[in-house]
Order: sequence, then structure tokens, then C-alpha cells
Amino acid sequence: MYAPIKKFLLVFLSASAVATAVNAADSLVLVPIDMNDKLVALLNGQDEPVPAGKTRIIGNFTDPGFSIPSLDNITVRNASGAQIPLRIEESSLVDEFGSTVALWISFDIPSEELSKDKALTIEWGRDVKAENSKVGNIKVNPASSGAYRTFTWRKKNENTSFARIEVIADSNASFYFLWYLLPMCVIFTVLTIRKITISRKKQA
Repeated sequence: MYAPIKKFLLVFLSASAVATAVNAADSLVLVPIDMNDKLVALLNGQDEPVPAGKTRIIGNFTDPGFSIPSLDNITVRNASGAQIPLRIEESSLVDEFGSTVALWISFDIPSEELSKDKALTIEWGRDVKAENSKVGNIKVNPASSGAYRTFTWRKKNENTSFARIEVIADSNASFYFLWYLLPMCVIFTVLTIRKITISRKKQA
């Protein structure tokens, strides 16, 4: 008699836990680092000038745990906790199952805030509300490359930053995610052939 009710409560509690996890904000520490020549060459072009006394931080954020339903659900905070407006490159967005899982961002900070004791934090999730803007392209002016930095990231309680891989865009990139279907197709084909073979043996 009580089994259906118990089962319903378990399902409800599980769904509530999942909903809470989805809505909760995740965060990592952003670590500004110098740009190498390859990245400067990749982003070579004209963009809004870097304001005097500031440094422009540019990078591709692709953490495995990153996923947002809206571009307003990501922000960067300075050491005081204040939000820093982000410029998001529209052509860099990578979407999967209706959510953005990778993107290039750009933002300006006072140059004196580059020191390690003034940590930057990147946050994302449904609970995050920010006023970001989309731009066509994010570029670096080689003539003033000293005013730019890129970044890596780490967990708040760790000193080691996560490794980063710089990827040059490819016209076929939108199809690469389909490769994970290949093993499934192979298994399905083998099972189908096996079933047909067994069926023929029985008929014989």
C-alpha cells in the first residue's frame, strides 16, 4: 500500500536534488597569464582600444563542468566581489543540448589588480545574473600586446592551475561531437548481424 507513495517520494526528492544542483552557481579562480606569440597571431586584428591604465583579459573558457542556458548566466568578479562586464564573442559559442559549453570572453581590469593577492573569480549557473554583451570578434592589437593577458583557471582551494589547450576554429567543428556515436553504431551493427545469423541458422 505504501510502496507507491514511498517510490513517489524518492523520485520527488531525487528530482529536487537535481534541480538544486542545476540552479546552484559554480565558480573557479581565474589566473591571468602572459599571452604567447601564437595566441597574439591567432587573435591579430583591430578591436576596441584598451583603456589607459587597464589590462584586457582574453581567453577561451571550456571547463568540463561549464554549461549555461543563457549568456547572462556567467560573470567574473574581482577581489571585492564586484561583477566585471564581459564581452562574449558570438562566433565562438559552442552549444550542446540547448546550453552553451564553451566561449571566448574578454574583459578589462585595472592593471594593478593583476597581482596574485587580488584574485579573479569566474562564476556560472542559473543563479548568476550578469549584464554581458555579445561582440562579433575578439581581437588583439599586436602593437600594444603588452596590454593583454590570457588566463588559466583552478579550484579555489588548489594552487595548481588546470591545463589549457588553444584550439583554432575549424569549419567542421560543429560535426565533431557526433564522433561519440560511432561506438554505438558499431555495437548496433554487430548485434544486428548476429541476430540475422542466428535467425538463418534456426530456419535452416
